Amino acid sequence: HRVHGGRGMPVVLLHGLFDDHRGWRDVPRRLAAAGHEVMVVDLPGHGASTMQAQTLEAAVDQIAAILPEGRLYLIGHSLGAAIATRLALRLGDRVEHLVLSAPAGLGPRINSDFIDGVLAAETPAALARALALLDAGPISAMALTQELDRLRKLRSGYAALAAAAARDGFQQIDITADLARLACT
Repeated sequence: HRVHGGRGMPVVLLHGLFDDHRGWRDVPRRLAAAGHEVMVVDLPGHGASTMQAQTLEAAVDQIAAILPEGRLYLIGHSLGAAIATRLALRLGDRVEHLVLSAPAGLGPRINSDFIDGVLAAETPAALARALALLDAGPISAMALTQELDRLRKLRSGYAALAAAAARDGFQQIDITADLARLACT
């Protein structure tokens, strides 16, 4: 999913678990208006992606294969931030800046009640309870129904990356050492 802006350095946006390119809302448009080429990537098993990955490294491999040539900015949220970190290690000096928002892979614990609740949700009410664990605020019944429909279609892809990232309340990835080895800012 690309939004073409100006001739500025490309910006690659990587969303978090259970999300897709739409989660960035108007960020791609704003970056494009500022003159950047923007590439919004759906993680394997998410959104419109045809990629499937059972491991974080497989997701990194697949995303690396579709990135634009040359230098770029990487911006990642949650699981997308952990993937962006691993991409930055692989791409080396091609990455001008790395921006991480609420990155997965820092610290031992993760909210397994949220992950398990989303993966197991069969009703809008069950999904609402899982989302409430993140203090998501009020969500309309229509939005919950639409989100549940999306979840049902993509559940297997979500489950694969969720299992790679977390198990029994503990993160299965650690990007702490990766961050220390990065040369970009």
